[in-house]
Amino acid sequence: MGQQNETGVLHVQDLSKAYLKGTVRALQNFSASFGSGVYGILGPNGAGKSTLFKLLTGTLIPDAGQVAWEGGGHSGRFTRL
Repeated sequence: MGQQNETGVLHVQDLSKAYLKGTVRALQNFSASFGSGVYGILGPNGAGKSTLFKLLTGTLIPDAGQVAWEGGGHSGRFTRL
């Protein structure tokens, strides 16, 4: 018998973050789903790449949107610890 796949999917929906009291938008309404595999995030300086990863890891709290993990033994919204 084969082993069941335990990989999940990372869902990002309408993620937004602004700095300087909302005057500088680092990320606006970003949505994506990431399954198993290797991904690259490319863009020019100031495009929001670092902000995206900080939001995904919980280092920053988004102004709007959500990050959720589905499958692989856990499902639900990420919460900041």
